[in-house]
Amino acid sequence: MFAPTESLAFQIDGPRAFELSRRRARRGTWLLGLGGFGLLFGTFWMLWGVIVVLTGVGIGNGIIVFFFGGVGPALGAAIVSWAGARRRRDAEALVELALLSEGRPDIGMEEAADFLGRDAREVAGLMRLAGQGGAATPVQSSGFRPARPSVVDTAALRVFRRARLRRTLLLALAAMGVLGFATLWVVVGVAGIATGEWVVGLLLLIPGGAFPLLGSLALGWRALTNWRRAARAARLAAAFASGTLTHLEDLARRMRVSKGDARATALEALELGLVPREALAKILEPSRGAPALPSAPLPLDAWVGRSLDGGLRVEGLLAHGGMGAVFRARNPTTGQSYAVKVLLPDVVASPDALRRFELEAVAASRLGHPGIVRVHDFARSEDGAAYLVMDLLEGETLEARLQRLGTLPWVEARRIVLEVGDALACAHEAGLLHRDIKPANVFLSRTREGERAVLLDFGLAKPLGESAKSRMTTSGLVAGTPLYMSPEQARGEHLDVRSDVYGLAVVAYEMIAGVPPFFDKTVAEVYARLLRETAPRLGQVAPGSCPAALDAILTRALSPAPAERPASVRELLAELASVPEPSAAAG
Repeated sequence: MFAPTESLAFQIDGPRAFELSRRRARRGTWLLGLGGFGLLFGTFWMLWGVIVVLTGVGIGNGIIVFFFGGVGPALGAAIVSWAGARRRRDAEALVELALLSEGRPDIGMEEAADFLGRDAREVAGLMRLAGQGGAATPVQSSGFRPARPSVVDTAALRVFRRARLRRTLLLALAAMGVLGFATLWVVVGVAGIATGEWVVGLLLLIPGGAFPLLGSLALGWRALTNWRRAARAARLAAAFASGTLTHLEDLARRMRVSKGDARATALEALELGLVPREALAKILEPSRGAPALPSAPLPLDAWVGRSLDGGLRVEGLLAHGGMGAVFRARNPTTGQSYAVKVLLPDVVASPDALRRFELEAVAASRLGHPGIVRVHDFARSEDGAAYLVMDLLEGETLEARLQRLGTLPWVEARRIVLEVGDALACAHEAGLLHRDIKPANVFLSRTREGERAVLLDFGLAKPLGESAKSRMTTSGLVAGTPLYMSPEQARGEHLDVRSDVYGLAVVAYEMIAGVPPFFDKTVAEVYARLLRETAPRLGQVAPGSCPAALDAILTRALSPAPAERPASVRELLAELASVPEPSAAAG
């Protein structure tokens, strides 16, 4: 269920959280290793001190050796080991937060404390650590979002984790004590052999040293296994609680383990009651890499009047396009209205379309830019249909305005392209390509401060390093819109930010000229011209006069060769911002 809240929350940057976790874990491992050596050193001299006292060599000497050579270093080593364990524990918590944040716009303090099993002060310290590393940004919690993970039994998870960590600590202490005992007798046995007492030395070395040494290694391995089981169970729970898990390979990728280890951890979680049987069954279905799809998606008119999770009630259809339909929905309790975007029935059977839809929810909700529509949640209806809950914008799309007016004056067009470009640059800086810049995906929103251009539809968004080639849809067409895509995108080649630079330049071109650079009767003709011709100059197509500098800038940005375009959206925006109004240029 969803609940309105205005508490403090944090937006988690997953990649930075994982990087910070690796650094934290590395430091913790070094401290644990140093502390373990110190404990071994201290244990050895404590035992040696006991032997000195028992053999009657000297009680005073034995006490000095016991306390100053053993207890002192052991206490210092214990402090160092505790610091290392704390760093390892924080590292695992950062991983869990990164996994939990996938598909969520933010994570509340109470939610994080409940899932991690820590108090508010500890969570605040962890968020401070993440904030210093650039992995967490404090925000006001979204007004419409999951109040806490509903799939995972967090109470059972806390009990299991504490039991495993307690057993890990006991096994580690036992392993350290046995190792110290073994080390002592190894040293004594070697000393006996060195003094010529071969039989006594071997008896002390093998039964007293080697056998306990093997036992300490076995105890240490059991301690490590218990710690790893607790960590993996927590990672699995966080992945399930994110609500975006689709299949077993996805679970293994997120947990950073093999598929077999992921399956074993999932079955253990089922046995312990951490994850419901139904949730586990969804990722164990035989469909490789494909999300579960609804068997009989509802037609558009059937959505009106429906009640969704959290009490939202769908009131009416606002618009629909080639991939999704947008409805107006209202929360009767708060009176707040939202936009709900669902997949159309004719594309819901495409696993790739559903995956792009989920990616839109994750990508857009993380950017936090005023020029990008705010996504509150991604969810599934009872019949399996996927939908987004977004801010409801008042206004019209740029496509509707151009259909109504034909062209726009340069002053207005410049404002729109600068606002859209700033949002697009923010996406690029977050590591995302949009790949579908077009007037239909630019919404001219009316706000109290005036009109603002908002970038929509990250359904085709792709991480910059995800693949060397643009993805293909199940119909075999390159993802995107032919009138606005770059030549390299049409050819299915490697894409970078300059492909979105091309799309933004096409939108600016159309606002002035009234048509895109390549405008033909059929898609085949558009593809043919896009792949073999250079875009006609704006001055040759625009119905009125246009600044000469603008013509030159767009000609460069629409070059078929990516290397000849501006290297970034910021560079293109700087050039467009310097273009004067036609009247000023003429004067």
